[in-house]
Parts: sequence; C-alpha cells; structure tokens
Amino acid sequence: MEQFVIRAPQVILTRWGHAPTPLPSATQEKLSRCGDDAVYVRDVLPRLLGVSISAEVSFFADAGQELYMEFPALAEEYLAIADDGQGDLWLMHLRRGAMYFFDHGAWETPLTELAIDFWGFLQLADLMAQWEDFLDEEPSDTSQAEEHLRGAMRELAPGLPETYPFALT
Repeated sequence: MEQFVIRAPQVILTRWGHAPTPLPSATQEKLSRCGDDAVYVRDVLPRLLGVSISAEVSFFADAGQELYMEFPALAEEYLAIADDGQGDLWLMHLRRGAMYFFDHGAWETPLTELAIDFWGFLQLADLMAQWEDFLDEEPSDTSQAEEHLRGAMRELAPGLPETYPFALT
C-alpha cells in the first residue's frame, strides 16, 4: 500500500470543501476569460475559499487587489487562487489553465511553472497535507516516506518534485 495517495478531487472536496462562498466580481470576470475549460474552477473555488489545505496552500478569492504590485502585468494573465502565508502566491494562467508559483521576492524570475492544472494543484495540496500529517507523527526516519511522496508528485507531473518551491523536510 502506498503511503501517500493521489485522491480524486471529489474526495478532497469532501474533506476540505464547504458550502460555496460567492466569488467576488473581479474573480468571476477573470474566470470568464478562461472559457469552458475553467467551468470546474468556477464551481470548485467557491467551496475552497478560506480553506488551508496545507501549510503552504490557503485558498482565497482574487478580488482585484494588487496582490502582485511589483509585476502589474501578471494581473491580466493570471488568477491568484491561494497563498503560502508568506506573501507568495499560487497563480493559474487564465488562457492555459496551468498553475504557477509566484515568489514575491524573486525579481528576475518570480514565476515557476508547476506543469499541472487546477485539479493537479488541488491534489498536490492534499499530498502536502498528507505529508504534514505524517511529519506530525514525529517519525525517526523520513527518507523512505519522502521518496514515496516524490513518486506521488511525479504521478501528477514528472518534474514536480524538482519544481515544487518548498523543501519537504
């Protein structure tokens, strides 16, 4: 049996989702530019607003505030859907649906593409929650479990363990 499991989005929503919260008009407007591919985001994001699935993923509504003031052009191409509590953001590209990590302190290259879509991001956040639960048990050796986690991340996207912006240990 695998230690870390990629759960179906509906299972994740059963655990983490809540009654829908209306999306601000700025978020709705941005999502309308995504076309039919983002219908699921319009349906799912309202159930996640205010939810912290893992230490690095807290969902919120991009209400048009200047979240990435240093790079105002990003506001036209991306929707901020979550933050890490340290000023960095998880962004979804409006046309491609690809997820990115925005490092507010990295001036040269603030964006890291994760090579996953919104569903993959939701599954990644859930994997990180499973990892945090494992670490809460205070294991003496994490090396084998970390390899299992990296394997699960590779199932979402082959290079994801290398592009994930946070250290696992």
